[in-house]
Amino acid sequence: MVPLGAIVCGPVAGWLVNRIGRKSTMMLLTLPLLAGLLLICGSLPLDNIYVLYVGRFLAGEADISSVLTIVTKFHVTSQKTRIFQLCFCLDCSNLCK
Repeated sequence: MVPLGAIVCGPVAGWLVNRIGRKSTMMLLTLPLLAGLLLICGSLPLDNIYVLYVGRFLAGEADISSVLTIVTKFHVTSQKTRIFQLCFCLDCSNLCK
């Protein structure tokens, strides 16, 4: 469900970045992430799988913000440290798999 949410929200997030900017888009995407996490946590006592699916979908919509975070970080940093940070981000992403 998380990849499906990211696929659905990807074009919307791209449009929002062009419309309101990267920082505002990242801040706005924290709302579906918070709602998704609350639904995921709330689905355990309710023992309802559909609430869990909706929570995972909403968390996937907010997952696209991780791509925006990397792009924003490279625009803000100096040119000397970009290569180091790129290698660090790629190493961290390989550790999470």
